[in-house]
Order: sequence, then C-alpha cells, then structure tokens
Amino acid sequence: MMRTDKPLRPVRRTTESYLPEMHVLLKELEERDPHTARLSLALPPDLHRRFKAKAALNGKTMSQLLRGFIRAYVCD
Repeated sequence: MMRTDKPLRPVRRTTESYLPEMHVLLKELEERDPHTARLSLALPPDLHRRFKAKAALNGKTMSQLLRGFIRAYVCD
C-alpha cells in the first residue's frame, strides 16, 4: 500500500535537459533574416515525424533542409 503522508512533488527538468531544445532554437534565430517570409506546409503526420527525426539525426532542422531544397530547385 502506498504511503500518503508526504505530498507528491512534481518532477522538475534540469537546466541541462533544456540544452538540446535551446540549441535548435538558437540555430534558428541565428539563421533568420529579417527579410524572410513564412511558408506553411501540410504534411501527413507520419511523413512530418520521419522528416523531423531524420533531420535531427543529421544535425539539421527541417527549416534548414527545406531552405536548401528550395534553393536547389529554384537555382536549377
């Protein structure tokens, strides 16, 4: 039987656990040009998940890859 005399405390994330997320956000901010336009793209959830995972495995963001794909397409 579980003891209930002590209140449960929420699990807190350490500062170090936020570092990967902060690293990605900082890379995005460094690359942002004030003269950019936003693009919205509808993808099936499975394709989005797989693209995001593969980009992360290669140390890239989806935005970085898409900008590269679009530049290659336009400059071809």
